[in-house]
Amino acid sequence: EGRFSVALEAAKKYGFSQQVYECVYQKAWTDFYWYDDPDSSLEGYLCLKSMLQEDVNVVRIEKLYNLYRLLVTSSGQGMMTKDFNHQGEQRYMETLCSRLEDNPAKPSCALFLKICLLEDKLIESLQEKADLTDISDVLHQLKEAIQNASHHLSINFESQAEVLVNIGGLIGESREFDELIDVVSKIQSDCSSDISAANIQYERGVQLLGAQRFENAVKHLSKSYVLYHKENTITELVRTSGFLGKSYSEMDLLYSAKTYYIRALSILINDVGNNGRSDHLIVTILIELCLLEIRLGQIASVLEWLAMLDAIVSTVQEYLNDDFLRERSRIDALLGARI
Repeated sequence: EGRFSVALEAAKKYGFSQQVYECVYQKAWTDFYWYDDPDSSLEGYLCLKSMLQEDVNVVRIEKLYNLYRLLVTSSGQGMMTKDFNHQGEQRYMETLCSRLEDNPAKPSCALFLKICLLEDKLIESLQEKADLTDISDVLHQLKEAIQNASHHLSINFESQAEVLVNIGGLIGESREFDELIDVVSKIQSDCSSDISAANIQYERGVQLLGAQRFENAVKHLSKSYVLYHKENTITELVRTSGFLGKSYSEMDLLYSAKTYYIRALSILINDVGNNGRSDHLIVTILIELCLLEIRLGQIASVLEWLAMLDAIVSTVQEYLNDDFLRERSRIDALLGARI
């Protein structure tokens, strides 16, 4: 508290207006996350709101909107003792957006705020269990705004990408949203890195896998696999290969599943040879390969994978636990029934 006071006093006396704005924001953010005090965060929000009248830029809007979202959540959960007029503040944001759109000198500010408002509108619709056809217009507007945002250097695109990935957890199968994710991933690949783009596709693939939308999960996981492979990221390649194997297995495309499980296994075995590290994922993948070969009727292959599995577990004793013994017994039972 004392350090914030000193920083704020110094910024007011010797610094610039933006430094004052930053001090107020950081204190409000800390009050919320460190002290669970949204009432104090509201004071910071109102101060930033008044300072926004002096000068408007994307950074200021982003920080103000961050606090706005925190306060909306806090008031909705009954965490505040002070009155926070959610509807009134929402109207303020919408009015500000309209005013900025009419200002030819502030195109980035207007576009950024529009994206934030569309994201919140999408979240509200999903929380209200709106039909996906009802939110298609919002997704279309959001896609168009995101595409335009790639041409505005002052817009922090990575933060918007993270928000959209999190929104994906609320959306099941949606062609429009998947197209939006593809746009976001392409922009990240062009403007940031292939790893950032791959992470977006990976997260969406995992979300769809969890929702048992296996075909669409494969589409996104395959895109992330290609991007991870370009960067040769071992952990991410193994993880993505495993989920692709799982997706194909659930679709009864067993040979495709086997291909990706073996890719993951080969990467892990190679890492053991290069670095001497043994990952427990080796055991998990070998178990999946055994179960897969049983379904395929490849008894000889089952026995080969079992021999490798038993050799690894006998070498690394920590792998020999109740979970392993349970899976090992299951494989024996299924193998016996198959024979």
